[in-house]
Amino acid sequence: MPSTDLRGPSSNQLGVIVALLLGLATAAALGIYIAEGNLKMVGAVFGIGFFLAVLLGLEKKYWIIVPAAFAFHGLPAVPFVGGRQFTFEEILIPIATVIFVIGLALHRQKLRLFSFYNFFIFAYFAWGMMIFFLNPIGLAALGSSVGGAR
Repeated sequence: MPSTDLRGPSSNQLGVIVALLLGLATAAALGIYIAEGNLKMVGAVFGIGFFLAVLLGLEKKYWIIVPAAFAFHGLPAVPFVGGRQFTFEEILIPIATVIFVIGLALHRQKLRLFSFYNFFIFAYFAWGMMIFFLNPIGLAALGSSVGGAR
């Protein structure tokens, strides 16, 4: 008699399916780039793959990419669409923030706001906000022509 289990695929099966589809898409893209002789994109794909492998290997210690971003300060910026270039700090810190928010949303990470150790983080954030309000540069780094972008 056929199974009447309607629960659907498990999370392990979904992970395998996603990994398989990403692998196939990456292989197809690499094949196209190699056939075109576009070695910059081949290097970019391998670089992104290496970064994702390191990020997955870090697991809960993903926050290490934040100090690592500042260690790569002397490297050239990464060009982006529209002529804008991003430094490694501007790329890796939002990645760490997104991973943190996803961890909170999935309840894999607990957030304790008011503890002794978080005092220093809040103090640093308050210092940054105080500097912003005393000298409102705002979003000028993103192209705003108005001080403070308000």
